[in-house]
Amino acid sequence: MHFLICGYKDTFPYFWLFRTLHKLIKIVIENTGADYGILIAIENNKLFIEAVGIAQKDEASVQRIPFNQSCLQAPTTIINYVQRTQQSIVLTDATQEKLYAENDYIKRNKPKSILCTSLSHQGKLVGIIYLENNLAIGAFTSQRLEVLKLLCSQKKIIY
Repeated sequence: MHFLICGYKDTFPYFWLFRTLHKLIKIVIENTGADYGILIAIENNKLFIEAVGIAQKDEASVQRIPFNQSCLQAPTTIINYVQRTQQSIVLTDATQEKLYAENDYIKRNKPKSILCTSLSHQGKLVGIIYLENNLAIGAFTSQRLEVLKLLCSQKKIIY
């Protein structure tokens, strides 16, 4: 992951990176049961959305845009918590979770289940994956989190 997110600029053409990130977000969504997901890169303590995937449309877009506090693509409180603590969050029913139910993103989009986890390389935080399922309460389990961590740890498959 670190190579993909931080080391690609001088090594491979943009087209290769585009295809790789496109495949990665689609594979993650398919294997975790998410219907929406984003891949966020962290460079110099700044967050950038690198890829967005939507299962229902079977599509993924790859673009590099800053993730800011008024971001409409994910709940900032969850992203900030995972960035700060490097601990995963799994919400069974996001609209009923006391800590997050009043978040603007959650009130607006009403996701049922949320899974958010950090991506590290050699102990350094390099990214965050945010996933949601808008159809099922309890869609993300500890087993799905383990699948996600396994997928993201398989760097050699991605390269």
